[in-house]
Amino acid sequence: MLKAVEPTASGWIERRLAAVNSALDTFEKLSGCSDLQEAAAIHRAWFEEAMKRLNSDLNALADHAKAVSNEAMMATRDAAQTSSEAVALAIQPIMRREEPVEEAA
Repeated sequence: MLKAVEPTASGWIERRLAAVNSALDTFEKLSGCSDLQEAAAIHRAWFEEAMKRLNSDLNALADHAKAVSNEAMMATRDAAQTSSEAVALAIQPIMRREEPVEEAA
């Protein structure tokens, strides 16, 4: 179970690390900024990067949800197949008893 989550979690952690580094860089740039227009440009660039990371997070979440759904569907199919096979094996003796026995003529 954890192996299935690992790629999604590690990708998320990498994007969070990038977000922290981006925020620190942005604060550093803003602290040395003396112009309102420059500050707005710095903020806009940070916001655009943040939206790209959010988009990546949502895409990764959708991919993970799809993978989990596929795994659940395969497990359900396998369980249903196993159950139907078990039922078929269980009723075989009953079906044999119900078969008409031909009498010797």
